[in-house]
Amino acid sequence: MGTNGEQSEVTQRVGFTGARLRISKLKPEADLERTLTRVCEIAAHALGLGRVGVWLAEHDQDRLRCIALHAEEGAKGLPELKISAHPAYCLSVLGTRFVAADEVTTDPRTRELVEDYLRPNGVTSMLDAAIYRDGRVIGVVCHESVGQPRAWKSDEHQFAATVADLVAYFMEASARTSAERNAHALQVSTLERDRLETIGRFATGVAHDLNNLVAVAHLNLTLLARDQRPDAQQAVKELDAALTHAQSLARQLMAFQRGADGPSVVTGEALQEQLTSLLSSFIKPPVSVKYAFVAGVTFFAIPAQLVQVVINLVTNARDAMSRGGVVLLRARPSDDEPGFTQLDVIDTGAGITAENAAQLFQPFFTTKGDNGTGLGLSLVHFIVGQHHGTVAIHSTPGEGTTVSIRWPSTAAHAATT
Repeated sequence: MGTNGEQSEVTQRVGFTGARLRISKLKPEADLERTLTRVCEIAAHALGLGRVGVWLAEHDQDRLRCIALHAEEGAKGLPELKISAHPAYCLSVLGTRFVAADEVTTDPRTRELVEDYLRPNGVTSMLDAAIYRDGRVIGVVCHESVGQPRAWKSDEHQFAATVADLVAYFMEASARTSAERNAHALQVSTLERDRLETIGRFATGVAHDLNNLVAVAHLNLTLLARDQRPDAQQAVKELDAALTHAQSLARQLMAFQRGADGPSVVTGEALQEQLTSLLSSFIKPPVSVKYAFVAGVTFFAIPAQLVQVVINLVTNARDAMSRGGVVLLRARPSDDEPGFTQLDVIDTGAGITAENAAQLFQPFFTTKGDNGTGLGLSLVHFIVGQHHGTVAIHSTPGEGTTVSIRWPSTAAHAATT
């Protein structure tokens, strides 16, 4: 071998070492497809190739599927190959460490790929390295030469094997990270459910006793109201306000436990009619309520709890508009999720800071000082979640707040959420 050839091989080995180092520095916790595509790019550059791809073997679906590909501009991709339609190639690539085909059109292992994959992409030589996980082959890294055929060298075999092993590492790391993330999400969800259930059980007991006390107090208040002296009448007025607040607290505490009645389809017309009657008793000028319900919208809900959600939100909107304004209730089919109704409660009040918005659904958190119980929005969140819906708050301080609820419109969609 001449000096130039020796220098060329040394340069290539140095290039392989650098490529391995660059691949090893990639972040496995990043997006897996992006990471593997970057691996393919580095490997292609090191080997001087037009195409490098990562393929997964999915035997249950009878296919090899390409999940990452680096290819020259204008090259054609092929998302998958049917395993049963290419038995010689798949048996070789999934049963050995390497498939090194210097001439793909004559090699018996790759010949069956010529018409539907190799020739359309101009591939003349292939160096495929198996990806192992838990002692079995789960896929392959395909290093493909475009143009003139080439004879693969032992150093190139070793480099291809390293690339496949690093791909296996990235896939394992990604799967582990995903599993940990899912486990954490499940744990958080379970803790949140348990916390709300505990609060619900406690709240029901407190509400029962509180209602009994309020009933006794109201009975005595009726007797006191017979005294017409100004001081007595002022005491009656203050007691009545306090007891009304106590009853509201009791209702909210009890609502943490689902009602006995099951959900049913509630029409937008029926909801608007009931709200119009109920809200008129405590929404007074300079605050008013307007409705923008699209005809035909429905909610699959426990009716009393749906009303309770809206009343809580309208009450908050009223309290946020100290100088008056309009609370807009808007209902329409969801643009994002067929089978769901989008319900918005919109005010032009003081708005909410980002810091407070992050805590609004926490039980007993309130921005109303002594006038708030801190249960209204946590109740809303609980009821909406029990109905398999979602709730989000969008607010700008000084401009107002929009509470958006995505609520299942039918039983079918509630059951599959």
